[in-house]
Amino acid sequence: QYAAMGCSSNVISDFQKACEIGKIAMAGLKRFGSSTDQLSRLIFIYYNFVAFYSEQVQSCADNFQRGFECGVATGDTLSGFLCAIQHVRMSLIAGTKLPTILKMIGNYLQITIQHSSPHAKRLLMCRDTILTLMGKGCNSSSEVLDDGANNNIDEGVHHYHKAIRAYWSEHYERSLHFFEKQFHRLNSNGPGGRQHRIFCLLYYGLSSCKIVKRTS
Repeated sequence: QYAAMGCSSNVISDFQKACEIGKIAMAGLKRFGSSTDQLSRLIFIYYNFVAFYSEQVQSCADNFQRGFECGVATGDTLSGFLCAIQHVRMSLIAGTKLPTILKMIGNYLQITIQHSSPHAKRLLMCRDTILTLMGKGCNSSSEVLDDGANNNIDEGVHHYHKAIRAYWSEHYERSLHFFEKQFHRLNSNGPGGRQHRIFCLLYYGLSSCKIVKRTS
């Protein structure tokens, strides 16, 4: 947890130290073991907040899958389903083939629905985003969620998925609009969200370049 807090800092020295501490902690966990019912939560914290900066992205994705399996096996479904969502997200960043991610989401959806988990709604949004990236269009599932004011999903999640879909549908002005909403939310929440901000900035820059190129 200390390492995760350090990676949320804007001080580079704290950030580097946090990555070193995180690596040491996970190495100790692997060598000496830990309570199995805590493993899924530890995997989620480390690979979500720390390892992204110090380990290969594909390794992070694979470990999120391990966190999901461990969470479901030990009854810690909260951490397990959070790992499932991050597995999908990190697999996309790692360049996993879209049909593979779509199948992955389907498997996770089946289990989250069986457990009546609210995280099923976020997986539905992920599925529709992947369908958009595949050129198959977005079905009505997450669009209905987008219009619901009380769906228990952070508004920033909606902005993020709308921005990504807009970019890959070549609606670059719309993509910029939703990324700017996302940046406003991140700035309002204070320090943190460094990893997510980096990913959003990448697409924001790409959208801006597409607009400049089209109008020049």
